[in-house]
Amino acid sequence: MKAFLCRCLPLLLLFALIFTALAACATEPGGASGASEAGGASSGAESAAEGFPLEEKNFGGKEITVLCVDRHTYGVMQFVPDSELKANAVNDAVAERNNLIEEKYGLTIKAVGENFPIETLRLAVTSGIDDYDMICDTMMGMMPLIPENLYLALDDYIDISHEWWDQNANELLTLNDKHYLLSGDAIITDDDYTYLLLYNKTMYADNAELSGKYGDLYDLVREGKWTLDVMYEMMKAVAEPDETGAWSENATYGMAGSINIGNVFMNAGGYLPAERTSDGGIAIALGKDANLAAFDRVYNLFSDSTTTMLVERYPQNGWDIVNTAFQEGHALFYSTNASSISIFKNAEDEVVSFGVLPNPKFSESQDRYYHTVNSGNSSVLAVASTNVENVEATCYLLELLGYYGKHTPFKSINDAYYETTLKLQAVESDDDAEMLDIVFGNRIYDIYTMMPWGSSPTLGQIYGQVLTAGSNTTVSLLESKRQEIETDIQNTLNEFSKLN
Repeated sequence: MKAFLCRCLPLLLLFALIFTALAACATEPGGASGASEAGGASSGAESAAEGFPLEEKNFGGKEITVLCVDRHTYGVMQFVPDSELKANAVNDAVAERNNLIEEKYGLTIKAVGENFPIETLRLAVTSGIDDYDMICDTMMGMMPLIPENLYLALDDYIDISHEWWDQNANELLTLNDKHYLLSGDAIITDDDYTYLLLYNKTMYADNAELSGKYGDLYDLVREGKWTLDVMYEMMKAVAEPDETGAWSENATYGMAGSINIGNVFMNAGGYLPAERTSDGGIAIALGKDANLAAFDRVYNLFSDSTTTMLVERYPQNGWDIVNTAFQEGHALFYSTNASSISIFKNAEDEVVSFGVLPNPKFSESQDRYYHTVNSGNSSVLAVASTNVENVEATCYLLELLGYYGKHTPFKSINDAYYETTLKLQAVESDDDAEMLDIVFGNRIYDIYTMMPWGSSPTLGQIYGQVLTAGSNTTVSLLESKRQEIETDIQNTLNEFSKLN
């Protein structure tokens, strides 16, 4: 090519150089996945211009079958576009990505959606059936089943250090030195199911006492002064019973949410229910003095039925009641997932003007704001252990999904979700968009909550059960379950140690 250009007329060379420069400028940067990045978009344009960093291969039209959860908005759509869905940024980005992968690398994606795909894979593996190459289901569904040899250890097939894999998740989603589950830019359900706070802008502004004292809530966050105590003061200031004096679904509350709020806010302070030990074991941390003191504060906030509206207090249709309460202006704060932002914005009925806030710190001295990924809904990826013929192509596709989830010459999937669907279409202001960056840039994974250690409650369910118990029974409940939980933990560690 160089020889050809040298023989060309100088004008032709000039045109070629100009064209090259314009093409480079046209490359659009990829968006932040929010996985554990410090809340900002990466330089996708530069990486895309350089191209996919692995050896380029073409698989001649090979089809890879993904068994994926379909009960979530982006469950199946992460992999294949919905042909009937029009003018949807994520759907369009998936279609463009798949066309690129098919044309350039000779790989096509087939998605099989099910409510609980892990059980289908479990049956297939047990029966020796090789119908599925890859699986995408919830962290809570997939993590405990690693010892059953349902998935391949990916370390020999995939370089998990690549920037498109969530390194925070890589570190935590394993109990040995091997990696079976992946999270990162290949999927967006981990983003959609990250816990955050929504707040009623009108209710806050109309409360002169609060708005006069604390001013702009976004500035409070920026200054590092958005704390648990400040939030509780606001909750108490707006709480009012209904017209009959009762704390019913028609009352006004400071906070709306579910009993998951116990774990969410403990994690917001960096307090996890268990911890890794220096010898590779796992020790229960829930009963440590610091954790107990922290939960005393959380319990006082959210067990108070005059300030907090919990889903579980309404056995028949609790989620509908709580969603409606916030939607209609009967709660100042709502502890929920990022998915609620789009749901509220697309609701047929009018929704109050709301903003986005990170979960508060326990104190101003805390290093940053922490946000839990909802392990019951957020997805991870794995390669089926029965996948023999297509394992190379499947793992190559995983790398492609990760790379092109972050870097493309067109709008990436993460850009479509994060920058367009959330920031441009759902939130109301640049301030809210900045708060989203803080949320997604400071996420943690609570592996200990997703493991079934103990029963009724498990280790991860203790905080939630205590919140509705009528008194803080954390110590006694833990001690009654400690032996069972510790036995289960040790059994899990033993099972992981035996894996090849």
